[in-house]
Amino acid sequence: MRKILIFICIVLVFSCQAQREKNDILSKNKKLYSLLYKTNGNIFVLGSSEFESSYMWSYTKKNLVIYNLRNGKLINEKTLNLKEQNNKWRFNPSKDDSGIDRCIATDGFTLMYKVKDGGSFIERRFPVSLECLKNSSYETDFFKNLVSDINFYNIGWGKHLNE
Repeated sequence: MRKILIFICIVLVFSCQAQREKNDILSKNKKLYSLLYKTNGNIFVLGSSEFESSYMWSYTKKNLVIYNLRNGKLINEKTLNLKEQNNKWRFNPSKDDSGIDRCIATDGFTLMYKVKDGGSFIERRFPVSLECLKNSSYETDFFKNLVSDINFYNIGWGKHLNE
């Protein structure tokens, strides 16, 4: 009986440690998330399960800044010139899109965004299959352009950004 209690205590200690590390990752990512939203009025995130690995990006008037994070720590940052100056789609965020519904997957990746919408904002989170997200068609300009940028700039687990 004593060995069982010791085993249970050890399991609980490791479980608490793992949960604390997960919360630390999300906390570190949340700081950058909030800073980019405050600075640029938009933030987008594509993260693996538990956010051990994630990409955050934000649009300025002329540039796209992409951050590669692992366990909440910055691995790489890239600033790219935008392919076009017509980025009005970013200011018309969509709360829903039936196109993204096809890509919902509880054990895949998470797509998150927060975008200013007039005097307010829209913040959404979708658990998605990355391949489905990148290869599907969408009904709204917001998702059409967002996924087009993910593909064009190779945001995510692409060769040139992953170091």
